[in-house]
Amino acid sequence: MYMRTLVVDEIVKNSGDISGYFPGKFSDVSKAVKVSRSTVEKIFQQMRTDHSIEPCKHGGNPTNLTPGDLLLIETFKNERPTTSLRIAIRVR
Repeated sequence: MYMRTLVVDEIVKNSGDISGYFPGKFSDVSKAVKVSRSTVEKIFQQMRTDHSIEPCKHGGNPTNLTPGDLLLIETFKNERPTTSLRIAIRVR
């Protein structure tokens, strides 16, 4: 969910919108957010199809993690992508 928000924010920041207009390059967005170019394209297509910049709602079981826990995990992943989650949780 956070990744989609980051990608959409970066697209909007670079003058993209839900009408399908995006003057920038998907590769620039992918470098800024640190995801693959194909992921950026997929999220942009979903954004155009849904006519929304809001995060997608997913069904299934609710997470037991708080938003703070999720943010901490995202921070660990960005700072040290090779660190396993088990080690990251022990540090906390």
